[in-house]
Amino acid sequence: MIFLAENRYQTYGADVSRSGNSFTRRIAKHRGLAVDLKYIDSDALKYPDNFFDGIISFGVLLYLGS
Repeated sequence: MIFLAENRYQTYGADVSRSGNSFTRRIAKHRGLAVDLKYIDSDALKYPDNFFDGIISFGVLLYLGS
């Protein structure tokens, strides 16, 4: 999110980690960046269909095999 926001993309994030979200918010605030970051507690993202132009996913495949 930070990289994309620094490069003037409108960014949205969703994570199950409250500490990860908090860390990202602190970095964004320190750098004066606007990010939309949400805590999620399920697999369902509360965004409408066809909302995103692109998605970057990090660390998700590790949890899909369980």
